Amino acid sequence: MKNILIYLFPIILFFSASCSNETDEIIEKELPPPIDYLIIDTVSTEYNFEENVNTIVKVALFEQRTDAHYLDINNDSIFDIEISCNYVEATFYESWSARILTLNDSTMIDVISFTDSIANYTLTHFDSDQNDSITITYTENYNHKKEYPLNMEIKTATNYYPKIHVVGDTLDIFNNWQKGSFILNYKFTAGGWSVTRRNKGIWSGIGNKMIGIKFLDNDQLYYGWIELSVNNYTISIHKYALKMIPPNGSN
Repeated sequence: MKNILIYLFPIILFFSASCSNETDEIIEKELPPPIDYLIIDTVSTEYNFEENVNTIVKVALFEQRTDAHYLDINNDSIFDIEISCNYVEATFYESWSARILTLNDSTMIDVISFTDSIANYTLTHFDSDQNDSITITYTENYNHKKEYPLNMEIKTATNYYPKIHVVGDTLDIFNNWQKGSFILNYKFTAGGWSVTRRNKGIWSGIGNKMIGIKFLDNDQLYYGWIELSVNNYTISIHKYALKMIPPNGSN
């Protein structure tokens, strides 16, 4: 009898271990995946929607002012986002801008790094009436289709702009979340001995696209988006939405 038990004991242990491993695998397979992301969707009923914003932010030529609209994305009577347009004209320069700004430490925007190439060169202009010449320095966005003088140099500048999102994009911890002021569209021109013609931004002519938002409220994480259109320096705000992300990946 003892010999039989000795032979059976390893077999029982083998089957017990096998069943235990199978049970562990089943339990692991049944665990739901962590809910720590958001897929942009404009019709989900799980959002806190503000669907009919339909606000236009703009400034016109010869109106040296700023027009702005403020968003309270979690409805706590505290503004979280400023969306603005600005126009300034002075003696030797003119500037236009359309931008988005986070207003507190709880709000972040998904941004993308973009390398702008800037051409710097000089041209000498001869004035026959004065029998003299002047040399002017030019700074402008590099245009590969344009012919430049041999003294042209290209410099690069890395800027961060709000990423252009569409329905189906994913928002999660791997996006580049940052706080601050970010350009949607910008133009600066200046004359005189030094001529500057600079444009920045990637949102000009963009219609009905989204800016990703991450929001932290009482240690609770939310993802959301703002739907915008940008036509030159006019911003149309269509709608925005926010969705709570359950803690620890739970449902």
